[in-house]
Amino acid sequence: MDKENARKTFHAAIERQRLGDLDAAERLFAEVLRTVPGHPSSLHNLGLIYQHGGRHVEAVAAFQHLVDDAPDDMAARFALASALQAAGRLGDSEGVLRDVVGREPGMVDALVNLGLVLGERGNTEESEEISLRAVNLAPERPDAHYAHAMAHRISAAEPEIETMRRLVASDVVSEEHRILLEFALGKAHDDLGDYDAAFSWYRRANLHKARETRFDAAHHRGEMAAIKAAFRGAQPAPANPAHGPVSLFVVGLSRSGKSLIESVLARHQGVLGLEERFGWHQTMRSICDKHGVDAPFPDCAANLPEAKAAEMGAVFHNAVAEAAPNSRLAIHTRPDNYKYLGLILRALPSAKVIHCRRDAMDICLRIYFKLYKAGNKYAYDLGNIAAFHNAYTDLMAHWQGLFTERILTIDYEALTRRPADVMGRILAFCGLDGDPLAPSVRADEVGHWKHYARHLDGLCAQLSAAPSGQADGVRVGAQPSHGPHPKKGTDGE
Repeated sequence: MDKENARKTFHAAIERQRLGDLDAAERLFAEVLRTVPGHPSSLHNLGLIYQHGGRHVEAVAAFQHLVDDAPDDMAARFALASALQAAGRLGDSEGVLRDVVGREPGMVDALVNLGLVLGERGNTEESEEISLRAVNLAPERPDAHYAHAMAHRISAAEPEIETMRRLVASDVVSEEHRILLEFALGKAHDDLGDYDAAFSWYRRANLHKARETRFDAAHHRGEMAAIKAAFRGAQPAPANPAHGPVSLFVVGLSRSGKSLIESVLARHQGVLGLEERFGWHQTMRSICDKHGVDAPFPDCAANLPEAKAAEMGAVFHNAVAEAAPNSRLAIHTRPDNYKYLGLILRALPSAKVIHCRRDAMDICLRIYFKLYKAGNKYAYDLGNIAAFHNAYTDLMAHWQGLFTERILTIDYEALTRRPADVMGRILAFCGLDGDPLAPSVRADEVGHWKHYARHLDGLCAQLSAAPSGQADGVRVGAQPSHGPHPKKGTDGE
């Protein structure tokens, strides 16, 4: 293809993208890039297509290519930061956003995203300062108000609530921005203790967001059952220490405390938090494709020869060792890793798992109250959240039964009562020295669901209907009525 044909192909790709035919647009942009390597507009649009499809690794690669070719292009850097944020690589996203804001102090998009990233990483004071700068620069920007509302505890004296009410009622606000404002108004009224009004705003926000997402609860439940059937036995590998960092997989539902545990552990010498940079699924798929195994998971792993499992482990471990060459422990928090624990613990003899758990009613409500950058399609309907929670806890009980010594379960409620003791147990489990560093947790978040009890009969009933019992000293299934005092011995106390 010559350059003139490449130009025509590019415009055809733009048209297919405009019409929503993203598969065709992707193929056409790829054709352009084969003729004109590094073509900026094709790379940018291809990155957007990847991001729209949840292909975050590919989106990051496309935008990184853009930045490498044009290091002073702030729009490319912002696109890279957004892709990193969607991929769960918040530390990397923060670094890029700080660079952008340093060079372009008035770039409101970058200020908004930096405020949100800082808040997610627990830096609430700076998050509030950065997002307030965005509001002052662009007082009519809904996303700036959303970021600022997420960053601080709102008081009745603040005029921001009325500003957001006015904006949400405006005919010129887009659906995306209306949803942001509705979530922000839910958060504002929760801060004020007006829980009925808060729930009303959250319900509106979730109803609107649910129109954009589709979650099949029956399919997810069947997937979890198939995984359990494929991994009936532990098939334990000898726990010999590996050269290079030990991989620690911190798993748990959203809002369970995964990032909190990672951030505290990462303050210890020799520990590196890799966030969601490495996903087991990509490694598994690469080895299966290499050997011509095209069956989906878990079928591809049901009768996996030992040599292929070991190869997966070696590929994953080598990639982690390259990223963390001077670390003793590398922490992974990718949300979908919980599905692969049977294979992970078989393929990585030294790997360990920390399972973060939280009161069922509290965590389901926290999920319902959060707007996600990507993924979590189940999060915008209480029935779907309960279904996801029940299937997830059932699978985790299965893994706990198979790998008792390699999985440490931590309850969020314990961190609010005896944080130093719980962190001490975590350090011992990870083989780390030093004094335990206590995380900063809010005790008032425990039992918060009770403020909304009158709206949650359906959620309570669905959680209560889940299987419950005891397995290896760990609570199994939903326990919506338990308070902030989990049973002794299950959470590191």
